[in-house]
Amino acid sequence: VQVAIAAAAASPWQPRFFALSYGTLRYWHNEEERRQGKHPAAEIALQGYEVLIDAEDPFWGFELRPTVDESRRVWYFRAKSEEDRIEWARCLAAQTFVDGSVSRRRSQRTVVIE
Repeated sequence: VQVAIAAAAASPWQPRFFALSYGTLRYWHNEEERRQGKHPAAEIALQGYEVLIDAEDPFWGFELRPTVDESRRVWYFRAKSEEDRIEWARCLAAQTFVDGSVSRRRSQRTVVIE
């Protein structure tokens, strides 16, 4: 699953391009970097994380928080809308149970959320 996330308007948050695949979230500064084959700016193994949403957040924020190893980084995100935030949370939560070493024989499905 490949996802583009945008920063909220009038915000210091920067848009980034994310790819979610086999329990790993990768991000690049933009989609062009990914197309050029550049290494991602970060790779996050999602197993052992939980997705948290503050329903009162007017900027559609959510976070990935470690559940086992407290030394792992907490990741903060913003979506463009409530619908995007729900889709992000659904996709990320499903991937927190995926071991990145699972078979990769199936074809990859691509989803872009803008």
